[in-house]
Amino acid sequence: MAQWAQLVRDAGITDYNAACAWLRKEHGLTSNYSMMVSGIATVSGGFANYGDELKMLDAMYAGPKEHLRPIFDKLYDEALKLGEDVELAVCKTQASFRRSYQFAIVRPTNKTTIDLSLALPKETEAIGILHRDPTRDADDRAQWRIRLEDVKDVNAEVKKWLKAAYKCANEKRK
Repeated sequence: MAQWAQLVRDAGITDYNAACAWLRKEHGLTSNYSMMVSGIATVSGGFANYGDELKMLDAMYAGPKEHLRPIFDKLYDEALKLGEDVELAVCKTQASFRRSYQFAIVRPTNKTTIDLSLALPKETEAIGILHRDPTRDADDRAQWRIRLEDVKDVNAEVKKWLKAAYKCANEKRK
């Protein structure tokens, strides 16, 4: 994300709306991603601290959630193995993995649990550790959730679902 923000600055764009439009038109970024990048690049919308993703991850997994960081790190390592096009986007309360589209959201839900939300086809059925996420709207891409409490929970089944979501992230949702 910091690289995109620097690209906006290098282009001399200082207006938030102009930056959003430019990123969507010239670089094909999605609306949400272009808004986040523009907020960082133009220091508007409360995004001034969003440029340092490592610092944001450290803050997200500080204190009572510190023991959950290895779970995130393992998920991120697995996501990176899926392809060279995987990007990380970090916000205050969650991190997401994306390629053409966002395919996974990782959020420390509480002191003991990380939720991995996945963008899978709507017709996907709940099975095993995969359940529909009741906190997501019906139109959200990432409607499927896997709860993780330990790094050992990032097993073959989790990797299978993460890979499936990655494959779907190149397709426009119908």
